[in-house]
Amino acid sequence: MNIEELKKKVRKDLAFIRGVLDQDIIDTDISSQQNKGYMLTQCVGLAAESKAACKKILEQTKLIKFAEHKSEKLSPSVMLEVIKMECADELALLEYADRINAGLSHSLDMIRTAISLYKEELKNQLNGVQ
Repeated sequence: MNIEELKKKVRKDLAFIRGVLDQDIIDTDISSQQNKGYMLTQCVGLAAESKAACKKILEQTKLIKFAEHKSEKLSPSVMLEVIKMECADELALLEYADRINAGLSHSLDMIRTAISLYKEELKNQLNGVQ
């Protein structure tokens, strides 16, 4: 798979995960919240794979850009900056994959908190505590 095909796959995978993250569960029953938690958990592996693929894309692109500028008489620090600027899209994709991973963790934490609250409220109702 070449870099462009890999980018296309990663964008598709990240869009899928984003779709799962964006599913609204406000004011839904507890089983809907649990189901979203299960769906998010199933996305963790795909998110990790996507982030690794983004890192691979970035490093391969850096190598290509280095080869393109190798014959130019640039100082090492200038060369690194030029390569970094030319890899802006790949850096952005890696950052997005990283934020999607973080979003999964935060969403799972929130769902876990909501389920714990529901459990505590149910326990209090059964014990007659208001």
